[in-house]
Amino acid sequence: MRPITALLTALAALGIVSATASAKPVTKTYDVSLYGIQRYTSTQTENDVHPEKCFRTRGTTISRSVVKFHTARPVRVKATFSPGYVSLAYPDNDLPIPVIADWEHSGETNREESTCVGPQGDGWIPDPIPIANNCHKTLDNYGFNLTIRPGRVDASGTRSVVVPIGDPFGGCPWGDQSLRLYGAKANLHAALIRDSDQQQMTLRGREHDHAENPDGSGASDVVKQTTVYVTFKRR
Repeated sequence: MRPITALLTALAALGIVSATASAKPVTKTYDVSLYGIQRYTSTQTENDVHPEKCFRTRGTTISRSVVKFHTARPVRVKATFSPGYVSLAYPDNDLPIPVIADWEHSGETNREESTCVGPQGDGWIPDPIPIANNCHKTLDNYGFNLTIRPGRVDASGTRSVVVPIGDPFGGCPWGDQSLRLYGAKANLHAALIRDSDQQQMTLRGREHDHAENPDGSGASDVVKQTTVYVTFKRR
C-alpha cells in the first residue's frame, strides 16, 4: 500500500476523511451561523454552626442566569479542506461571528439573620425579598470566535463588543452580570462539512466550581453550562 493510501485509510477509520478522498486541497464557500443557550446557577449556603456567636446567619440563596443567543447575520467564509484538516480564510483560523444575546436573571433566598442585641433579641429575622428590577435585556453587540484546530473546533464567547454605557442590569440582584458568553468545544469531522450542502455541529461547555468553609459554616456551588449549534451552509 502506498504511503498516501495508507494515510487516507487511517484517517477514514477516524472519521476525518473518506477513504476515496483526494490529497488535493479543495476550497468551498459557506455561510456560517449559530444559535445557543447558556445557563448559570449559583447556590450559596450558610449554616448556623456557631450558636455562641452574637451575629449568626443561615439559609440558601440561589441565583440564575439564562442567555439565549443567535447569529446577527451569517458570516461568509472560504474553507480549504486538506486530508484531515480545515483551513479558514481568517487570521489564525479564528472566525468572528456577531450574535444577539437575550439575558434573563432570576433568583430566590430564604436567608435569615440573628443577633443578640436590639429589639428582636435572639430571634431569627428573614432577609428582605430583593426587588428584581431590570433583570431582562437584549444586547445586540456580542460576538463568538470559532477557532478551527486539527480535529477540534472551539467557540470562545466574548463580553459585549461595544461596552455599554452604565450598568445594563443596574438594580437586578441576581445572576452572572459579567456580561460574558461562555466557551464550548466539539470534535471536528472535516469530511462531514466538506461532503454536505449543510452541516450542523453541536458544541458544549461546562464549568463546575464547588467550595466549602472548613468549619462547615457555608458552601458555594457554581455551575456554568453552554450549548452552541453551528451551521455550515454551502453557497
